[in-house]
Amino acid sequence: MDHKKYIEFVLAIENPSSKPAFDFFWKILDVQNDGFLTPFIIKMFYREVQAKLSENGIEPVKLEDVVVEVFDMINPSIALTVYR
Repeated sequence: MDHKKYIEFVLAIENPSSKPAFDFFWKILDVQNDGFLTPFIIKMFYREVQAKLSENGIEPVKLEDVVVEVFDMINPSIALTVYR
């Protein structure tokens, strides 16, 4: 990560509800670069979180529960698909 990306990261973490923060994290999450997120993408990222939690002796939330919560919070117009 170069200095510019580091600054963008810090600003995104410190101002999570800002448009630049949204853009920063969207670029990370939209790994297929198709402009939308699906349960597959959420699962892909959360599996890594689950592994780290387990390594540290913390029982992680079930994968399917996380996917359901994410899509319930967002309430997308097309089921199980979040568009930018």
